[in-house]
Amino acid sequence: MINVENIDNTIIFDIIRKKRIITEGGVEKRLHSHIDVNEGLFLQKIIVDNANIARTLEVGCAYGVASMFICNTLKKRKGAQHTIVDPKQSVNWRKGGISNLKKINVDFFELIEEESQIVLPKLLADGQKYDFIFIDGLHTFDATLIDLYYAVRLLRKGGVVVVDDCFMPSVAKAIKYMSQWPNLEIVGVVSGEKRSFKRRVVQKISDIIPNKI
Repeated sequence: MINVENIDNTIIFDIIRKKRIITEGGVEKRLHSHIDVNEGLFLQKIIVDNANIARTLEVGCAYGVASMFICNTLKKRKGAQHTIVDPKQSVNWRKGGISNLKKINVDFFELIEEESQIVLPKLLADGQKYDFIFIDGLHTFDATLIDLYYAVRLLRKGGVVVVDDCFMPSVAKAIKYMSQWPNLEIVGVVSGEKRSFKRRVVQKISDIIPNKI
């Protein structure tokens, strides 16, 4: 039976160690705003421990570190399909996330470059269901709550939702609210590396400020 130790994450570890990525256009960029190794292995363990996970959804991709950990675990799963919702993947991230997925030979993904509050209701209306959803979008309370609200409805029974950056008060508040729902339970947490709260907030705020013409 496959376990996390048997998954070849060499390329992913190397990218995190060097903190450099190459965009689809061949431009080298500094890696930032990514999950760390412990968090990535946590995602992989959830998928390994749940053999029925095949259809996954991700809100927020950036340079694709979480996407790589998720998809690298799904490679041999029948019906594997990873959907990415990231309105800034081309503009802000220069398709660095997509480039990294191709680097580990993943081709079973779909990129939707629209905001999650627009995309998730559409997916629900289309009757889509997912086994695993990773939320790492805009980290305000309202945005996180909306993502969680729709994520719960997009999950099949027994599915798993993982939320990044729970150390942020706005995210923690949304999770606390949703955790009171009787059909939900917290099944695990992981401690990532300490991050600069100010830097993360500034990064997220800058994402929603229109670029100057």
